[in-house]
This record gives sequence, C-alpha cells and structure tokens, in this order.
Amino acid sequence: VHRDNVLTQRAASLFEWLWFKAHVLKLIAPLRKDDRTIPFLSDESVTMAQITVVKLDMQPIRLESIIGTQGRMNYDKDFLPLQHRDKKRWMSVAIAMMGDPTVLAPISVVQIEDRYYTSDGNHRVSVAKALDKLFIDANVTQWIRNSK
Repeated sequence: VHRDNVLTQRAASLFEWLWFKAHVLKLIAPLRKDDRTIPFLSDESVTMAQITVVKLDMQPIRLESIIGTQGRMNYDKDFLPLQHRDKKRWMSVAIAMMGDPTVLAPISVVQIEDRYYTSDGNHRVSVAKALDKLFIDANVTQWIRNSK
C-alpha cells in the first residue's frame, strides 16, 4: 500500500511539473521562434498511392525518433501534456510504467523513413519520455515511398 501511495504521488507530481513546463514553453515559444505544435502524420506529403505499407513485428524503437501523432493534440512536440483533464489517465500509465512496465501493451506507430508517428500510445510515449526511457516497444507499420 505504501509503495502504491509513493507511485501515485510521484506520478501526480511528475504530471503537474510536465503540464506546467508545457505551458511555460508555449508562452515563451513566440519569443524563441519555437513552434511547440506536435506534427501530424497527415502533414507528411504522401498519398496512399505513393507508398507501400509493410507491417513489421513488434520492436523497440528510440523514443527520440517519435516525432508526431496520427491523431490527438493533447501533447506538444515533446509529448508534454497540454490538457489537465488527461491527468488521471496519464497517472495510471505512469504508475504502471514505474511499477511493472511489462503490463503495458506496445504502442502502435507509423514509420516514414526514420520518423515515427503514434497511432496508439501518446500517453505511454509521454510517460516514457518523462521517465527518461530511451526505448519503447512498438508495433510498427512502415510506409515506404515507391520509386518514381
């Protein structure tokens, strides 16, 4: 019980710090000419006719290679949380990752060249980055540009 309380408190503190940091960075971004917006997969200039889709086996990928998302905008470009309403879900992922990370499913990503976009797992990426992890397990769908 004590261990659970410690993990819960650590997760809550970490979320609050990251949420605060995200908002400070957002405030000073114009001064630094720093776009904090997370890139979307739809920003990639490819059509389905221009690519071959290959599903790869689950594999560890470097967190620093995950540069964007396929869907939601609840995070900035560094996967810092922007929505306080996500705190409960974020904390549950953090508690699991700090306790026994093997209970979490791998994330799902789309790979284009050396860039990855999450299609499922933004909370897990955010938490893993917050905990200074280097890798995360991912189910990878690779988009390979067809030769011209």
